[in-house]
Amino acid sequence: MRIKCPRCGSTNTSPLRGGERFRCNDCGRSIASLPRFNTKSGVADYREAVNEVHFTVGGYDTGYPEVWMRKTAQGIELSVRPGHAQADCFLQREMSADEWVAVVDTLFCKLYLHEWKKRFIDPDIMDGEQWDLVLELEGGRRRTYSGSNAYPPYWEQLRAVFQPFFDEAGITF
Repeated sequence: MRIKCPRCGSTNTSPLRGGERFRCNDCGRSIASLPRFNTKSGVADYREAVNEVHFTVGGYDTGYPEVWMRKTAQGIELSVRPGHAQADCFLQREMSADEWVAVVDTLFCKLYLHEWKKRFIDPDIMDGEQWDLVLELEGGRRRTYSGSNAYPPYWEQLRAVFQPFFDEAGITF
């Protein structure tokens, strides 16, 4: 099985012994296929540690439509808000556990979010599109990924994760 390198976008990757890691043969990066990180008490899985997901994308003309997903004691809240160009669109509802798991699993097991660099910037464009993906984790940890006119190799797949929620709220951009 080959995966796309989340750093450089190359599909010239090879599994390493055991199959839990891959190596990008172009940039040399080692890629973890399992979304784990070290804590003081041992190894944790990002998918279990995520409590909140916030995605926003837009620019000067459209504003910054956003999707918020948040675990609470009562369940999982979903809020979708428009940019300034579509102020009448808004969605707020409870997410199913299956929806939540699908989003978080996709971010980590298909898009390898835990291996992305944190910022993607094209300094040669003055205006355009900016985006942020912020994850709130257990214990007050936060992971922020952002870009300005530059995108990670899995950008189209990332947009596809959140597009159904924008569509449900009637938000176009």
